[in-house]
Amino acid sequence: MNSDPYIAIFGLLCRSPVVPAEGPVLKEYDLDSFRVVEQAAVSTLHCKCRRSEPLILATADIAKVHPVQGLFACQTCLGELRSARTVAQRVNAWVFQNKVNFTFREHLYMPNNLTRFMDPGSKLAIRPRRYIYSSFYGLDLGSKEHVVSTCSDAHCVNPLHCQIATSPAAKVTANMVKDTSKWLQKGISSRTLQELIEVKYGVLLSMRTIDNLKKSASLLQKTQTYCVC
Repeated sequence: MNSDPYIAIFGLLCRSPVVPAEGPVLKEYDLDSFRVVEQAAVSTLHCKCRRSEPLILATADIAKVHPVQGLFACQTCLGELRSARTVAQRVNAWVFQNKVNFTFREHLYMPNNLTRFMDPGSKLAIRPRRYIYSSFYGLDLGSKEHVVSTCSDAHCVNPLHCQIATSPAAKVTANMVKDTSKWLQKGISSRTLQELIEVKYGVLLSMRTIDNLKKSASLLQKTQTYCVC
């Protein structure tokens, strides 16, 4: 790949001369992975990954650029995406490109809402939330460490909204038991119950935990019946 980022990223063989960016900011906007800050006749492009030096273009040249590699991003980001061969590797590249922008205030969703993909290390299917959490914090999670959500959005994969539990049963709450009691009265299967719990509470419980949850719900039903009598 050409070492000149202005050619490799933007396809600009000839660029207008620029002066140091000075004066008030006239406009800010996103150009794929770049945050563009326009000041007078000069625009400064900061890659959102914050791992590379900003690029400076004459504002007039912005209209001439095109994404040579299909995306406007710094060479570090483009190199990672180009070398990624698996879904997991592309997800890992996506995490590193965006991790400085993860905040507690917002939910985070995977592109295309992926549900499972292959872990390149274990060669086993893994959920995006677990993979992103381990990638974000640089952790090698054990089989008994479960990544559970602390927010109410079942599809959110924000690692700042997650925590590690030694057992998914630790996330069983009184509200789950009450809901299970209601759902069981409708004759749903254990698998459907597992899916309902994941959608409403953002926690994937094992079938063993589901069986224990059903026992707790059954006990709750009997207790309520006795109270009525």
